Amino acid sequence: MVTVGERKALEPRFTAFLGEEDGLIYRYSQKENISTKWPPLIEKIKLMIEETTGNTFNVVLMNWYNDGSHYVGWHSDNESDLLPGTPIGSLSIGATRTFQLRHKSESVMGRKITEANTKKKHGISLSEEEEELLRVNYEVGVDPELNMEIVVQHGDLIVMREDLQKYWRHRVPKVNSDVGPRICFTFRCVDSLPVE
Repeated sequence: MVTVGERKALEPRFTAFLGEEDGLIYRYSQKENISTKWPPLIEKIKLMIEETTGNTFNVVLMNWYNDGSHYVGWHSDNESDLLPGTPIGSLSIGATRTFQLRHKSESVMGRKITEANTKKKHGISLSEEEEELLRVNYEVGVDPELNMEIVVQHGDLIVMREDLQKYWRHRVPKVNSDVGPRICFTFRCVDSLPVE
């Protein structure tokens, strides 16, 4: 069960939570996940992703999408259990699905980025703060005036850096077409000490 707003609901997908040791904690939507030690196969996948990304991870939240009716809604992974500054490495295995990004334009920061982009397009000089906002947002790689869709296929790896979580929401939407199962391994680094 997760809590969305004031409503409790079943997650619209299956999840499992593993870690480099038993008892690591990761909380989202008022759901507390406590890790069990991952098997050698998951550790092997983790090591390959660490080698590819240059980052280290100590837990994995696995999301099983059985068919097109399974999804994850708009969200950002900004929970306090995540170690600050660490990315999420998301490996997709199975059916092709769409991964969508939506800029947090309703946020103060989103409005500032949009205003700075508008000024830049019209040749108006920018403050140092505006220049920095655009630089950071450019490094994320997406224009804040756009939403983005990525078709994620079997074996694709998406690395979500901290700035992406700060300025963007993402989701895997429901689809009406007949799609097969997909599992998404989302490797993370949590700052929680193991529970006793």
